Amino acid sequence: MIPYNHSMREPIRKKERERRALGEPDDVFVTAKKLDSMRRELKQLKTKDRLVLAAEVARTAAMGDFSETAAYQTAKQQLQRALTRIITLEDKIARAIIIQKHGGTDIQIGSTITLVRDNGESATYIILGVAESNPSHGAISHLSPLGAALIGKQVGDRVEVGLANNRCVYTVKNID
Repeated sequence: MIPYNHSMREPIRKKERERRALGEPDDVFVTAKKLDSMRRELKQLKTKDRLVLAAEVARTAAMGDFSETAAYQTAKQQLQRALTRIITLEDKIARAIIIQKHGGTDIQIGSTITLVRDNGESATYIILGVAESNPSHGAISHLSPLGAALIGKQVGDRVEVGLANNRCVYTVKNID
């Protein structure tokens, strides 16, 4: 069995590195449901997937010359991806902040809001962390242009957001 190396550095994507360099906060906000999902995935990776992948690496290594064995290279890459995912999940779980509903009058992460555009069109969104955002299903990130502009606003406030070469003006109609 290949030992799990806890000292391995988590790979950081270019956009993440740029965001950190600008001093922007990490997105650690998740719902309890998402946190449970991450914990289940981590358990699956540690107790089953990693062991199966490590066994496959050992099996393909026994086939001969490592540099010429495509199966070995593939198995090794799959194991590395699983180990990287384990490190990433452990970090996210350790830093996670569960989104709580608050009873305030201003918009916060976890708020469900109804907005009305100047043309009379209305839309309802919930503001969540990046990991759970899905604008086509009404879930926007608190780091998105619209989500960031809405944080702290109250019913009746107007928000102007630049989206794809045009400006949209919204009025906050309702906050849950």
